[in-house]
Amino acid sequence: MSRGKWAMMTVAVCVLAAAVAVAYAAGTQAAVPVQEVVKAQRFELVDAEGKARAVLALKDGDPGLVLLDKDGRPRAWLDGGNSVSGPGLRLYDGTSFFARSELTLRGGEPFLLLYGKDERGCAALSLDVVGVLSGFTLPDKDDKLRALMGVEGEMLGLTLQDKDGELRSALVLVDGNPRLLLRDKEGKVIWGAP
Repeated sequence: MSRGKWAMMTVAVCVLAAAVAVAYAAGTQAAVPVQEVVKAQRFELVDAEGKARAVLALKDGDPGLVLLDKDGRPRAWLDGGNSVSGPGLRLYDGTSFFARSELTLRGGEPFLLLYGKDERGCAALSLDVVGVLSGFTLPDKDDKLRALMGVEGEMLGLTLQDKDGELRSALVLVDGNPRLLLRDKEGKVIWGAP
């Protein structure tokens, strides 16, 4: 064998030995210990530029998870609730820090709020909230109640209010019997049946 071939064979054997040594070392490295518990008051998930995109933290002592858009504005917030309200999910449109929709538990029952762009005039859907009937409410742009459809006990009803929030008409079903009531601008009954 020529000197060049011996040199090439020596290099090949050395490379092979190095590869085996590296493979052996990689397989025998000690495993990184996994923490069973990690404690902190705040965790941030950041993007490639270092901007926070999700934050898991305590706010006023209550846990919450906030998902942020690329500009740092909240888009969704999941919280664990507090002494006033139960856990909830709030969704944001990215143009303000005001929630556009909110799903929470109030009195242990689901409660859904939908807000308009001007941060007023929300529609609400509730199910057997403590002290309040189950129903759907629609306010106007000035936050005055304009329509209500609800159930309370054995009574089912639909009411319509004027721009001042005064009751103008009501259709109710009580104990299986329908009732209809119409009122004028002064609130006097102008028609009712039965």
